[in-house]
Amino acid sequence: MERKIRINPAGRLFLLCFTAYMFSYFGRYNLSACLDLMVKDEIFSEVFGGYIQAAFLICYGIGQFINGRLAARIPPRIMIASGLFGSGICNLLMTFSSSSFTGILIVIWGLNGYCNAMLWSSIIQIFTEWLDEDERKKAGAHISPSIPAGMLTCYLITFVVLKNLNWRWVFAVCGTLLCVGGLIWTVGTFLIRSFISQAIKHHAEESGIVNSSGDRPAASLTLRLFISTGLIVLVFASLFNGALKDAVTSWVPQYLIDSFGFTPSNASLVSTLLPLFSVAGPYFGIWINRRFFNTECSTVGVLFLISAVCNAGMIFLGAAAPFAAVIMLAVSMACMWGVNTMLLTFVPFHFGGIGLSSAVTGTLNCIIFIGSSVFTYLYRIVSSAYQWNNTVILWFSIAAASSALCFFFAKVWKRRRPSAQ
Repeated sequence: MERKIRINPAGRLFLLCFTAYMFSYFGRYNLSACLDLMVKDEIFSEVFGGYIQAAFLICYGIGQFINGRLAARIPPRIMIASGLFGSGICNLLMTFSSSSFTGILIVIWGLNGYCNAMLWSSIIQIFTEWLDEDERKKAGAHISPSIPAGMLTCYLITFVVLKNLNWRWVFAVCGTLLCVGGLIWTVGTFLIRSFISQAIKHHAEESGIVNSSGDRPAASLTLRLFISTGLIVLVFASLFNGALKDAVTSWVPQYLIDSFGFTPSNASLVSTLLPLFSVAGPYFGIWINRRFFNTECSTVGVLFLISAVCNAGMIFLGAAAPFAAVIMLAVSMACMWGVNTMLLTFVPFHFGGIGLSSAVTGTLNCIIFIGSSVFTYLYRIVSSAYQWNNTVILWFSIAAASSALCFFFAKVWKRRRPSAQ
C-alpha cells in the first residue's frame, strides 16, 4: 500500500513563498533578452532601451525601501499577490510596445520594478511572524535557491519563445505566468488561512505587536535604532555586498573576454552557470554561523575574507590560468550570496519582536542596490582607464576592508542586537 506524503501547513506556506519569489524573476530579465530585437524593429533606440532598464532599477531600489515599511502594515499576502499580478500586467502591456508610445514604456517598466520590490520584504515578514523558530531558520536557509531557479527558468522560457515566436510573445508568456503565480499564491494562502490566522495571533501575543493584522502599527526604524542595535555596521556591509555581488556579476562576461580571451558565447555561458554554483554560498554561510559564531557579523566577515583571498589569487594569476581564475571568481560570488543571505534573511529575524523585520530587510536591500549601482559604474571607469587587473585589486580591497570592519564590530552587534523571536 502506497504511503502518501503530507506536507504540513508551514511547509506549504514555504513552498508558496518559494514559488512566488521564483515566479517574480520571470518578469525581470526578459527585457534584456528582447532589447536588440526591439531596437531592430525600431520600437526605440539602443540609448532609450538603456533608459527603460534604468527605470526598472531605480524603481526597484526605491521600492525596496518603501515596501519594507509597508509590509509591516499591509498584510504580506496582499503585498505578494499585488506584486505578482502587478508585474504580470506590466509585462502583458509590453506586448503592445510601439514606436508611437515609447515614453509610456519607461513608466510601465518602472512600475514593473516597483512591483517586483513588493515580494522579498513581505516574505521575510511571513517567515518572522507566521513560522516558529525552527521553521523560520529552515525557511531562511532554503529560500535562496528560488533566485537561480527563477533566473534560469526565465532564460529558458525566453530562449524557447524567441526560437519559435517573437519578442512580443516573450512578454505575453512571462506576463501570463506571473499572473498564474499570483493566482497560485492567492488560492494557496486561502487554503491555509486558519493556520495563518493562528500564527499571526500567536506572534502578536508573544511579542506584543499586531502589525500584520493592522490593529496596532509597528515601531519605527530610526537612526537611533540603527546605532543602538549595532545595525549601522551591517549597513556598510550591505553597501559592499552590492559592490561585490551584483556589480561584479554584471561585468563578469566582459572581464572573461578581455582578460582571458573568452568568446562572447563562452563568457555568457560561464556567467549563466555562476548562479548555480552560488547556491552553495548561503548554505555555507549558515553552517559557519551555526557551527562557529552564532553572530551574523562575524560570519559576514569570514565570507568577505574568503572573497578577498580569491580576488588576491586572481590578481597573482593574471591571465596565466583562466580555469583557476573562474573557480576563484565562482567561490567569491558564492560567498557574496552567503553574505546576502545573512544580511537580508537572518539579520532581519532579530527585529521580528518589534515588528521591523520587513523594514530592516527592505532598507538593507535598498543599500545593497545602491552599492551595486554605484560600483557597476565605477568598475566601468576603472577597467577602461586602468585595465582589469587593477579592477580586481579594487575588488580585493573592498572585500578585505569589509572583512576587517565586520570583525572589528562583531562583538558590538552580538551584544546589542535584539533577540530573534
